[in-house]
Amino acid sequence: MSYLKNMVNVVSSVKIIPSDTIYIPNPSLLIVSSVTTGGQAGSLIDSGVTTQIRQFTTDGASVNGEINCTTDNFILSSTQAQSGNIVGAGQFIKAGNVANNTTDGTAGAILGIKTPDSSVSNTLLVNNNLFPTGKAVDIRGNGFVSKLGVSVGDIVYNDTDSTATLVTAVKSDEDLSVGTALPTGKNYTIYAANPPQAGPGAVNSGTGAQGCLVYVGTSTSIKQDVDQSAAGTDDPRFVNVKVRTVGGQVITFANFPVGEVLPVQVVQVFASPAIANANLIALW
Repeated sequence: MSYLKNMVNVVSSVKIIPSDTIYIPNPSLLIVSSVTTGGQAGSLIDSGVTTQIRQFTTDGASVNGEINCTTDNFILSSTQAQSGNIVGAGQFIKAGNVANNTTDGTAGAILGIKTPDSSVSNTLLVNNNLFPTGKAVDIRGNGFVSKLGVSVGDIVYNDTDSTATLVTAVKSDEDLSVGTALPTGKNYTIYAANPPQAGPGAVNSGTGAQGCLVYVGTSTSIKQDVDQSAAGTDDPRFVNVKVRTVGGQVITFANFPVGEVLPVQVVQVFASPAIANANLIALW
């Protein structure tokens, strides 16, 4: 294997999932790594990233788009929060939090607090009408929106299935819209975009993206008795690798030797041409 002087500065790495539309994520931009807890078309759902903020039972008027509880003031001053005299003190309800109707098994996203400029508000605004009076409510937060700061264009690696997609919308602390849905029980990792891409499927010229070295490996067994002259047989010791450089150029390295590092800074490895049993590692 050839020796590259800049390899001595490698401090982190990530396994690359080749994609024709998505850049290689930078491991320093890791947001969260977890397991999906729900499955829905076009979504990534994970209740495991949130924590409980408040619990109460609705007892106010049944109004579409509202959660009403006359015994709970949803606006807590810093003094009240520090005193600890109110249930949920110090845990402020924010837009993006998840409201679970545990009585009926339904949920909605908090849009905000009604009359937020007043000293008392018994009403939360929610994106559906699933919270009539007499329902047990569990508010959860500190997830994708209110703590982790996930944004449209962030990169999602489905580590279970080795697929990549982008966040297309942030719906709540537990629910993201993604280009390719992740069913229940999938290990995933979210990285901030490198750099932010213009939208699902959009690709920048390369300007501003942080590049990496790419180790080209495969899990294909390489035997000493490979017959390079056998008609119709590909030699697994050599592969074709198509990449985008930090300068934005698209280059295909034909018959590149497995076990070597590409001699260029890279921001993207394309899925086509496919590399059989690819095991590509980004070195940062």
